[in-house]
Amino acid sequence: MKYVAFFGIVIPFQLLLVVSVLRVIRRRRPGGETDSWLLLTGKVFLLMLAADIVGIIPGIGLAAVVIWLVGLMRLSGLDVLSTFIVSFTLGVVNFAAMVILARYLEISFLGT
Repeated sequence: MKYVAFFGIVIPFQLLLVVSVLRVIRRRRPGGETDSWLLLTGKVFLLMLAADIVGIIPGIGLAAVVIWLVGLMRLSGLDVLSTFIVSFTLGVVNFAAMVILARYLEISFLGT
């Protein structure tokens, strides 16, 4: 039951974090027209779903990284290097949140 609670908290946190960062990036760019929260959340959710589905297929899991980076680049409007930096930073923040939550719920997470 702890694992259900873990993923029930982590997945919405990841979605909210990515949508918030994309919204800030899109607003700060020149001509910063942005989608509504609901529309942007739907786009990010579909991107996450597509990357996850491709990621679980054996042999082509690396394609999930490419799909995520290309999708994030299109949604944010950034260049390749900036998109990689944003994606890496989001990954670090998500990992740290997962470790903290796993400790709080007393779940063994990567030997912690």
